[in-house]
Amino acid sequence: MNKAAPDFQWDELFRSPDMYLLEFTEQQALFIPMTRESYNRSIFTDRQRIVPARPAGRGINLDKLLQHPDIDPVQQPLRFIFHLAHGGSTLLARALDLPGRSLVIREPAPLRQLAIERLATHPMLFNQEHWMRRLRLVTGLLGRRYRESEPVLVKANVPVNFILPEVLSLHEDSCGIILYSGLKQYLAAVLKSPDHHRWVVNVIRQLASGVKQIPALSSVMVDRLSPPEAAACLWLAQMFKYVQALKLHSNLRTLVSNMFFEQPGATLQAASDFMGLGFSATEIRETVAGALFTSHAKKPGMAYDNAARKSEYRCQLADNQQLISEGMGWADDYLCQLDLPDILPCPLIA
Repeated sequence: MNKAAPDFQWDELFRSPDMYLLEFTEQQALFIPMTRESYNRSIFTDRQRIVPARPAGRGINLDKLLQHPDIDPVQQPLRFIFHLAHGGSTLLARALDLPGRSLVIREPAPLRQLAIERLATHPMLFNQEHWMRRLRLVTGLLGRRYRESEPVLVKANVPVNFILPEVLSLHEDSCGIILYSGLKQYLAAVLKSPDHHRWVVNVIRQLASGVKQIPALSSVMVDRLSPPEAAACLWLAQMFKYVQALKLHSNLRTLVSNMFFEQPGATLQAASDFMGLGFSATEIRETVAGALFTSHAKKPGMAYDNAARKSEYRCQLADNQQLISEGMGWADDYLCQLDLPDILPCPLIA
């Protein structure tokens, strides 16, 4: 990354999404050039998977950026997809990405970085003011639009579930859809391969302090959990966070993954109505009938549809029965204490 040139266009930075905040370092904010098309091509927007308009980026001194007067005025309401992971969020986010109607940014790394930092920093050392200023910077930059009629929808990722109140507090008109699945379905998805096992063990350790803040889970030794236990613990913690967020915010709706898979058209219409995206019935029909719903959302060249999804789920239940049972058994000890409902309130569709 090159340092910002002397003729750097500050006004353009705060007005246009063409310079995307890729990530923070200790002293810099790293930006990379994007276009509306490259956002659409980027199934994820972290360093490893983003598809930039050009490979060259630049670093800007973070202190200088945070002191710029345009940071706060640039705030606009954001639409969010919050999710447990491995439950159809990429498909939903891509289905709601329609040029002229919306700009969808999938899993921005700076939002994840701030969530991890919030959880990893000892309370005595945590600088709330500095952290909130960076959060306002991130959401302000995410809210930039190519056109006024094209609001931004952000697909967050797992750590962001632990800072939902802070994220939603930055603009009273921000809203979100919580996409979730039942414990058994979640365990089947998260325990299906050794790579998934490593993922869930790593994530639960990153979020350990957030888990321990939940009274019923405060005694859990997170670093000693097996993959099935880690998966069950992660599901419980996130569902608890969702229940708490739903009590605080009226601008959240919930969506069961299977309902989305079975009723994609109705889901997209309801999401469009709730988020004010203005999708037409024709646009929704074309999206559902198009290639997106007959290919893997994360691997576009791979054929995949709801029938394949159901078949895979049956295989996961059969192949990983022991692991799933271990996770279910571990969760049983905490479900009553957490008092989680079978179905979350405030459904997007009935």
